[in-house]
Amino acid sequence: MEIEMKYFLAFILVMTLCVKYIHDFSIISSFLTSPLQKKFSTFQIVTVSTLLTVVGLFGFFLAPNVPLILLSLIPLGLGQGAIDASLNNYVAVNYRAKHLHFLHACWSMGAIVAPIITSQFLTNPNGWRNSLFILGLLQGFILLISIISKPLWSKENEVSRKEETNNDNNLKSWQIFKIK
Repeated sequence: MEIEMKYFLAFILVMTLCVKYIHDFSIISSFLTSPLQKKFSTFQIVTVSTLLTVVGLFGFFLAPNVPLILLSLIPLGLGQGAIDASLNNYVAVNYRAKHLHFLHACWSMGAIVAPIITSQFLTNPNGWRNSLFILGLLQGFILLISIISKPLWSKENEVSRKEETNNDNNLKSWQIFKIK
């Protein structure tokens, strides 16, 4: 009983660290997305970011110890934050509000389906690792769909990106805190 409690507490500690690291790296990449969008297209950012999340999920799946699990959270968090910020910006600039709502609905479906998939594997030995493998495959499928759909990204307007760069009304991240 005492050994089970030690494992349970260790599990809680590791999961808390995982959530914290993913959140921290997600915030960092969210702030870095704006400068990246001046140099790269949204398609490029989304493709690389999705690849980072795939690498992070498979790294988490393959990691034999806690330090490597935590290391795999770096690409997972960085990819997650960049995808969120760049896709929200892309849809908000190029489409109507209903499309942004649809994007968020799709995100919500993933937020619902991922725990369901994970819970189905928890009763098996090594179950949580196997669930990460399945989630990594699903994220890889999303990456493949993104790459195949490249012609549909033509709506991205290079002129609007140049206008945004030349527009003096754009605020830097740190300037937001000075708004009155």
